[in-house]
Amino acid sequence: MAEKCAEAALRVFTPEPDVEFISSCIGVSPTERYRKGDPISTKNPGAGVLRESSWIYKSPLDDSRSLSEHIDAVLRVLEAPDADLQSLRSRVSSVDLFCMFSSESGQGSMELDAPLLQRLAKQQIDLIIDLYPPSESAS
Repeated sequence: MAEKCAEAALRVFTPEPDVEFISSCIGVSPTERYRKGDPISTKNPGAGVLRESSWIYKSPLDDSRSLSEHIDAVLRVLEAPDADLQSLRSRVSSVDLFCMFSSESGQGSMELDAPLLQRLAKQQIDLIIDLYPPSESAS
């Protein structure tokens, strides 16, 4: 991980075992997908199984780009003419935009301007920002 970095991923969770309907509605293939009933961890068989399937589309931008650019990249997919996130709402349990942000010193900020937040709100997606401290080597 770079000293200053950001990522964003659209996550869609469903009780259904197959997630292909999500790709059809949104118009892109997932970066990652996990099936309901699969082990939570292949390294720890006692960890249990997934209770839901998940479909994850990660921003294709490099992690050196700003968080707002990553969010914009995901929103552009959802705003495409063929994308129809609303049509799958009855088949999913939740939709969110999971973001990661890390600053060089641990003291840092990011800006999400009002127009970007309005676009996100229009999609009715929850925003989660996970903050990461700088690595030990940054000190």
